[in-house]
Amino acid sequence: MALELVKCPHCGYEFRTDIGEQEKDGETVAVRSILNFWKPKPKRIKTIDIECPNPNCRKTFEYPVEP
Repeated sequence: MALELVKCPHCGYEFRTDIGEQEKDGETVAVRSILNFWKPKPKRIKTIDIECPNPNCRKTFEYPVEP
């Protein structure tokens, strides 16, 4: 568990959160049909959506994640 300092781009509120855990929560299983079997797998998304914990803001923003 490594907490990272995150700053909301909307209100400037700074908070610490476990980015790795949030990244796991957002993962989904992708199923490809036989027609698309030979195409390469899609690239890994390098951002996650985070909701600002500031009660006056509560806006969602994208946060870059290192691969």
